[in-house]
Amino acid sequence: MAHGPRVPGRRKLRTYLRVLLPSVIAFLIVFLTVVGYISYHIIFPEVSTEGNPVDYSLLQYKEVQAPYSGGSAWFLAGNPGAPAVFLCHDYGFNRMSTVNLANSLHDQGYNLFILSLRGHTGGSSVPTSFGLLEGSDLAATIDSALVLSAVDRTRVGVWGVGLGAHAALRAALIDPRIRVLVLDSPYPSVYDFIDYHVTKRIGFQSKIFGGSVGLVSAALNMTTPLAFYEHVTPASLQGRAVLYVVGRDSPSFVDWTKQLHDETPGEKQLVLLPRSRRSVLQTPEWNAYDERVVAFVTNHLPVTVEREPSSQSPTRDRQKRVAAKQAKNR
Repeated sequence: MAHGPRVPGRRKLRTYLRVLLPSVIAFLIVFLTVVGYISYHIIFPEVSTEGNPVDYSLLQYKEVQAPYSGGSAWFLAGNPGAPAVFLCHDYGFNRMSTVNLANSLHDQGYNLFILSLRGHTGGSSVPTSFGLLEGSDLAATIDSALVLSAVDRTRVGVWGVGLGAHAALRAALIDPRIRVLVLDSPYPSVYDFIDYHVTKRIGFQSKIFGGSVGLVSAALNMTTPLAFYEHVTPASLQGRAVLYVVGRDSPSFVDWTKQLHDETPGEKQLVLLPRSRRSVLQTPEWNAYDERVVAFVTNHLPVTVEREPSSQSPTRDRQKRVAAKQAKNR
C-alpha cells in the first residue's frame, strides 16, 4: 500500500504558525484594546464640573491644598476648638454631592473638610486607585489639617460613601484620632469594587477582565497588584463608633456592608435604607439621611467636651474668697 510523502516536522510547525499566529495576534490585539478601553473609562471616571459651591448654600469656605496628587479640600470653619469632620465623596462624584450634609454638620458647629479625591477633578490626568491610595491621602490630609489651632487635634470624624467609605476605613486603621466613622456602602477590597464596575460596563462577570483592569490600575498607580485583593478588615477598630449605611437597591453593597459590620468590634450600628447616598436621592430622602448621620456624629463626637476641674481649682476658689473677704474687711 503506497503512502504519500511525509511532511517534515519543521514544515508542520511553520504551517501551524502561519495559520495560528495571526489569529493569536489578532485575538491579543482585540483583547488588549477592550481591556484598554474598559480600563480607561473605569480608572479615569467622568466627573461633572463642580461649579461654585456658594451657589448651593455652602456658606463661606476656603480652598486648601491637600497633600496628595491633584488633591484639594473645601474648609468650612466651625466653632473654635471643635472637632473636624472630613467628608469623602463617592466614585464618579465630586464635592458638590456632599454639600447638604456639610451644611447640616456645620450648623452643629463642626469644622468641615470636604475632600476632592484623586482622579475626580474635571479633566484630571491622575488615575483613581478605588480607595487604595485614597486612604493614605485622607490620613495625610488629616495630619495637615489638624495643624490649625482652632481645630480639636485629638478627635476626628469621617464620613465617606462608596470609594470614600473604603478610603475612610483604611485611614481609620492608620490614624487612631478618627473616633467616629460613618461608612455608606463600603466594600472590603479594591478588587471587589473593580469587578463590580467591570461587570456593570460589559454586562457579565469576568475575572479575566476584572483582573486585567486591576493590573492596569496597579501599574498606573505604581503599586503592587496584590494590594488590590487585600481584604481590609475593621477588626482593630475597638474604641471607635461606626455607623454603617447601605441601600437595598445595591445588593452587592448590602452583602459587603453587612460583612464589614459583623467584623467591627465595639460601638456600631447598621442602617438599611431603600437607597443610600450612592444613588441620586430626592430632597426628603436627603433630609432624613442627613438627620440620621448628624445625630450619630453629635452623639459620639460632641462639639464640646466637658472637662473635669483640675485638682487646684477648689484651692484657687478658696484663695479668691479669702482675698475678697480680706479686702472687704479693710
